[in-house]
Amino acid sequence: MNDKPHKKSIHEAVLERIRGGEVTMRPRWHFMLKATLVVAGIALAGLTLLFVVSLAMFALRASGVWFMPAFGWHGFAVFLWSLPKLLILLAIVFIIILELLVRHYAFAYRRPLLISALMVIALALLGGFLVIKTTFHSRLLERAERDRLPFAGSFYREYGAPRFRNVHIGEVTEVTEQGLAIKTRRDEVLRIVVTPETRFPFGLDLQPGDRVVVFGERDDDTVQALGIKRIDSEENPWRVRGNRRPAPPPFFHQYNGQ
Repeated sequence: MNDKPHKKSIHEAVLERIRGGEVTMRPRWHFMLKATLVVAGIALAGLTLLFVVSLAMFALRASGVWFMPAFGWHGFAVFLWSLPKLLILLAIVFIIILELLVRHYAFAYRRPLLISALMVIALALLGGFLVIKTTFHSRLLERAERDRLPFAGSFYREYGAPRFRNVHIGEVTEVTEQGLAIKTRRDEVLRIVVTPETRFPFGLDLQPGDRVVVFGERDDDTVQALGIKRIDSEENPWRVRGNRRPAPPPFFHQYNGQ
């Protein structure tokens, strides 16, 4: 029974504050513009975050660092040390911006901040994986290396496929009793020396035309291999086609005790 008087008193109080200049009446377009700007900000921040995360993943794959954990704790340490720190920092900045924008909406601010942030991170990582399944970054990197990417060319050349002294990725051009030779995407030819200590996480079946990542310190054009892994993925443009593979390389039997 007291609901109506209570509502009336609140109504009157609001009107009094409006008449007194304490509350400013704003037109409907003001709120629509604000909502539009927030949505546009979320879209822009989300796309930028997706770009940065996917570029970081692409850089790890292009440099070969992505595969380092396959070589044990030493390889995992190299993986952590070689992470693209600037890209990770940029991703964190855009995660914060996106979180601040998203929390304007009820579905976000009703959730704990940590849960909401983890959801944003999970979506960014999932989106990054989907993007690197495409040729988006590889095409941009190719354009950058040909000086056909005016605005982001230097950025892509710096972070698109970084080089590391102990991580090498390329196509096998020759297999010998001492090891193999690989040609990198920069047309460098590296001699890979295989020893009994060299690790082959997924087998020794390597042939010319295979794409491999080699873990080992480089000295001029020679690499003393600590580990070698063949890359099997649909992104591998140099993958050997056909139903039959040639006989295993000479060192296959040598390092398998045969």
